Amino acid sequence: MKRLLPYLLLICALAPPSRGAEPFVRKRTFGGAHLLTASILATMLPVDGTGAPSAPPEKLLERIEKFPSGFAASIHGGAELRRRTMLLAPMQTIRAGEIPLSVHIEREGFAQKRARRPLVVILPGTYNEHDGPHTRYLTDILAHQGYHVLGLPNPMAKSMLSRDLGIQPLEFVKEAQLMRSLIREGIRQIGPENVSEVHLYGLSYGGFLTKVVDTLDGESRDPILSKPSKVRIVAPPMNFRDAIARMDTLLDQTEATWRQSGENSFFHQLSVVTDYFTAPDERSLSDANRKTADAIFAHYGFRMAAAESLGAYHDTHGLNVISDREAWARHLRFREAIPRIAPRGWATLQRDDLPFMHYWLERGKRTSPERDIFIVTAADDFFNGDPGQGARKARQYLRGHTDDAWILPAGGHAGFESDPEFQKVIKDWFPLTTPRR
Repeated sequence: MKRLLPYLLLICALAPPSRGAEPFVRKRTFGGAHLLTASILATMLPVDGTGAPSAPPEKLLERIEKFPSGFAASIHGGAELRRRTMLLAPMQTIRAGEIPLSVHIEREGFAQKRARRPLVVILPGTYNEHDGPHTRYLTDILAHQGYHVLGLPNPMAKSMLSRDLGIQPLEFVKEAQLMRSLIREGIRQIGPENVSEVHLYGLSYGGFLTKVVDTLDGESRDPILSKPSKVRIVAPPMNFRDAIARMDTLLDQTEATWRQSGENSFFHQLSVVTDYFTAPDERSLSDANRKTADAIFAHYGFRMAAAESLGAYHDTHGLNVISDREAWARHLRFREAIPRIAPRGWATLQRDDLPFMHYWLERGKRTSPERDIFIVTAADDFFNGDPGQGARKARQYLRGHTDDAWILPAGGHAGFESDPEFQKVIKDWFPLTTPRR
């Protein structure tokens, strides 16, 4: 049934966009077939001297209120992101050994030589590959701004867990060290002489790892980043151990609802995809999809992908701890699966330092206080607290670093990222570049 989903997404991508969505216009560069988003340059937002806007744009705050439920906002944002990337040309792929990376290289002049420009490295969310929708979406924006772009696979992506890399899922330090080696190889293939500086952008799990990468890099004798490098972190789990527990609880609470909704049937997929692709606000969703948003988020968004990735890791390493694969995948719970499949990763989660964002923020401040770090999360992001408690929880987890963060009142788990108003924020973070002589 999964083979049908790309065709459903393509059909919906050709449908009229939601009200207020920014249209795409095809534009080719001489450097390749990359399709760029044509958008009017927004007036620069006021900044506070750190390279980050001083406050969230009012239009963004107005737009995210259209989906007051964090679960519905998350799903709608993901659907919008896929709509915006369905018709983009495939990205160029390079390899760091066996590991695929996506790359966009800026060129200039009649001969289309590689330009010397800043590089933005993208670490996508859980289970996302190097060329997934999130990476393609950001690459389109950043290429329009004149940046080289390097897309990494998330360490939990199926392609990564299908290889024996000597790392278990959730071994954050080892995963971040691997990401640093992939960044070095990407820079080598782009050409170090063509990279003026390096910035990081991470989403969700990739956002958490982005801060780990930044901190370890600041402690290295041979750093990749410079002192003023930008580190942008979107919708990270502030407390990874708590986030895992919350997801298991949600899976338990929505198990019956998920089964009653038809689970992963063709008609259920069709209903969800078409509804969330075309709804301009939460009130326009069908009653069924609005009421089951939490089940869709938990089972379709996380459990099913986790079963594929962790199952691939299990098979690659010959663990032989899963007897009935179908039953295991259907009833997967992270606190049961991870200790058996990745005991070292589970041990990492039990520590009192490594699973917490504030630990990496404080540790990084000691070695790289000049780094331009900014975090964006939402008060109704499921991973950081129950509705009504999210803002307080986020501030608690950030522990004195709230001056370097936005806690949006709505938007769910990164549901705001694909909004046209947030595109303007991304462009403000990474303004148009000019060739350096």
